[in-house]
Amino acid sequence: LARVIYSESKRPEEQELVAWVVRNRVETTYRGKGPYRDVALDPYQFSAFNPNSRTHRHYSNLDAPSKARGWEKSLALAYYVRHAPPLLRPFSPTTRHFFSEGATPR
Repeated sequence: LARVIYSESKRPEEQELVAWVVRNRVETTYRGKGPYRDVALDPYQFSAFNPNSRTHRHYSNLDAPSKARGWEKSLALAYYVRHAPPLLRPFSPTTRHFFSEGATPR
């Protein structure tokens, strides 16, 4: 979950929304995927993890001790969203996509 958060946006105001979208996909088994890993690696859903992506290796290799700028915040946010009570969900559980007007296509 932290890898998806970190790869999809560096904007703190967007990162939590990305995390909830992923949790919604897990909880609703969107596209037949259940565990977080399967949701994150579902082909062509999160661009950083597409097999032909230039960033696939970088984001896939991030782990807890990584020192990338903003990574610790993504880890903390992932923990928070995974364990948050559902009533803190900022939108419906059927919200399973996020789009940022300011995103740069990869």
